[in-house]
Amino acid sequence: MCSIAVLQSMVFILQILLKPFLTILDSCLTSMLRNPIHVFLFGWEF
Repeated sequence: MCSIAVLQSMVFILQILLKPFLTILDSCLTSMLRNPIHVFLFGWEF
């Protein structure tokens, strides 16, 4: 039972640590998608 509790706490800590990184990655992806150069490279015409 002790190992399960340690594993759960490790997963909880990993989620806390990864959340800011995922937020930064998401904002980078959305800014890339809004970039005209990105649109030009992929050949999208709006």
